This record gives sequence, structure tokens and C-alpha cells, in this order.
Amino acid sequence: MRLGWLALPITLAATALVGAGNGLVHVWFRIPSFMVTLGTWFIGLGIAAVVLGGGTVRILDPQIRGLALARFVDLPWLVWVAVAATVGYLLILPIIGFFLATIVFAFALMYLGHYRHLVPATLLSVAVAFAFMFMFMRVVYVALPVGIAPFDRLSYALMAAMGVH
Repeated sequence: MRLGWLALPITLAATALVGAGNGLVHVWFRIPSFMVTLGTWFIGLGIAAVVLGGGTVRILDPQIRGLALARFVDLPWLVWVAVAATVGYLLILPIIGFFLATIVFAFALMYLGHYRHLVPATLLSVAVAFAFMFMFMRVVYVALPVGIAPFDRLSYALMAAMGVH
């Protein structure tokens, strides 16, 4: 199966869910975080061995390989793209709030990755933003930036819908 650049947000969402699961196991069962992480790593290793049959994953897309192999100031281009996207995300976060900033960030990553199917990219960006907002606010109880007016209204409406006060 070839997902192309769509693999990036899917991977980020999957690893965030695994990390949230690790955090929940650590908190609920009072197991040291290092042990939980190590156990999860072994589970992932076992799943990879079964799915891949002992083989490796090869990245064949020349554009993705170019990001990993081509360099600027002795760092791969992928590092520069990730830094620029993250700086942009951090700059707009206090202005438009977590939910909208995360939608923009996820969509930008997909667009920069040459994923040009706008409707699926938009829907996936909204789903990822909502999932992260729900996970942070309802599962681990982290306060998130709501943004300034008029953007804060959306944040407060979503918080009310999730039952967060």
C-alpha cells in the first residue's frame, strides 16, 4: 500500500495515540514510565516482525528520499521543513487557539508533502485536531490555548461539547 505524504499525519496520530496509551498505563496502574515504554517498544517490535515477516520498510518515493538525503547547512531538508512548520504553528497557536492551529498545521504538512486531495486532507486535519484536543483536555487534563476573539468562541464551544469547564 502506498500512502505517499498522507503517511506523515497518520504516523504522527498513531504515535500520539500510543504515547497517550503509555501515559494512561503509567498513571492508572502506577507502572514506571520507562517500563511502560519498554513494554510498548517490545509490543511494536513483535507487531512489526509479524507484519513485515522479518523484512524492512523501504521508502521508494524519490521526493521523500530527497528530503531525507538532500542537505542544507549539513542538515536534511526534512529537518528544515519540520522546523519551519513548527515555528509557524507556535506563532499562530496563541492567536487562533489549539484547535484551529492544529488543523492548519496538519493540513500544511500534508500540502507540503504534495498531498493535494483537499477534502480528505481537510477532514483528516479536523479529525486529528479534535482527537488531540479531546485527548489533552478529557484524558490527561491539559489546558490548551483558546486563542483571542473571535477564535476563542470556537474553542469554548468545542470545550462545552466535550464537557470541559
